Amino acid sequence: MVTRQLAFAITTAPRPVPTLARSLASFRAAGWTHRVEVSAESDPGPLEDAAVRVSVNPTPLGVLRHWVHALRLLVERSEASHLVVLQDDAKWAEGAACIIQRRLEALGPFWTWYVDPRVGRQLERQYRQARLRPGVYDSRLGYQSNGAVCYGFARALADRLLQSSQLADYLATHRNANIDRVIPACALALGVPLQVWVPGYVSHAFGAGNSSIKPKRPRDTRYWQAVAS
Repeated sequence: MVTRQLAFAITTAPRPVPTLARSLASFRAAGWTHRVEVSAESDPGPLEDAAVRVSVNPTPLGVLRHWVHALRLLVERSEASHLVVLQDDAKWAEGAACIIQRRLEALGPFWTWYVDPRVGRQLERQYRQARLRPGVYDSRLGYQSNGAVCYGFARALADRLLQSSQLADYLATHRNANIDRVIPACALALGVPLQVWVPGYVSHAFGAGNSSIKPKRPRDTRYWQAVAS
């Protein structure tokens, strides 16, 4: 039996209020000791984390291309079986790493530990629940999805995604944005739905009022817990 291993990358870009240091501190408080590949659109400055490797793009890539670049970095630099791309405003539940490590066998080929409200409401309707019970659910929203704060992939799917003609088409002909929608749409075109873990272990709290996602207050507290259990 092949042991499942995780590797992590974080994308970061200039923000009105920087969040990368807080996100990394939250990552460590969750219990992760893994090395992190940070892909940056500009120099993020010194970070008090010895297990971080920062790669600054020579020229800004833009939102979607930067995300794809970060996934490619993980594929090239890590031999882990499962790869996670986070954004720099992800906030982790305390103790999440221990819970997740015990459940690695439950990982599908494409998953998230962040439950966006749009996705959560769709799953409540799909599974006929007034409020989602703890568990793992498949979302087939595709391009109607949300939630690029945290996307994870089995290596085989990451390879297929990076080589997919649909992703290449988006990169060539569409606005360089909409990671939340484009990545689930491309995965679904490959026959893979988004696996959503409920409750979520990642929140978008650091991005509230500091990114493109509105309103200013965090919207995901219904599906997130501050301390993993």
